[in-house]
Amino acid sequence: ENLICDGYPVLSETSLSISDNTEGDNCGKNARWSFDAEKGELTVSGSGDMDDYSDTNKAPWDSQKDSIKSVYIENGITSIGEYAFSGCSSLTSITIPVSVTQIGDGAFYNCTNLTVKCYKNSAAYNYAVSNNISYVLIKDYVDTPDAPEVESVTNNTVTLKKVSGYEYSKDGKNWQSSNVFTGLNAGTSYTFYQRKAETDTSYASD
Repeated sequence: ENLICDGYPVLSETSLSISDNTEGDNCGKNARWSFDAEKGELTVSGSGDMDDYSDTNKAPWDSQKDSIKSVYIENGITSIGEYAFSGCSSLTSITIPVSVTQIGDGAFYNCTNLTVKCYKNSAAYNYAVSNNISYVLIKDYVDTPDAPEVESVTNNTVTLKKVSGYEYSKDGKNWQSSNVFTGLNAGTSYTFYQRKAETDTSYASD
């Protein structure tokens, strides 16, 4: 708004910075979306289900669908709506957390070069397998556990306290599921290690 002083307009200046990030509207009751145009990455955040879409009710990012190269669904979202990413022809990668338990019909219709990043045995994994979609398994890194506790020692055997899901080593290189080490030499010092074993959803700990 202009201010008048002695008959001459005095203009106030406002500097604007145009961001490459597009903050979208809701795409579910408690779900929101944003789009990084520079990276071509669309992120869905929040919680709960995404909305369903159709030819007459298009996804809010429809005008940008040709620019979407990757999609990242944050943990907390529980479903991907019907036809949510239909026609996103440039979409090559979508990351789907285990919190997503349902993927709607046609969610990736005509996404011919898509690879799904997902956890094994998750809804996304089962969807990719059932629909012959390329997938890459996600695994988490876990914290390093404490040093193992010795349960018993004999002349040539050391038994460590067993922890479910752990594996053991006497050199930090060769690992075994058994917590019992036999064939050891009396009078020799050994250093024992334990780590969380690799699973479908996580790597072995350091």
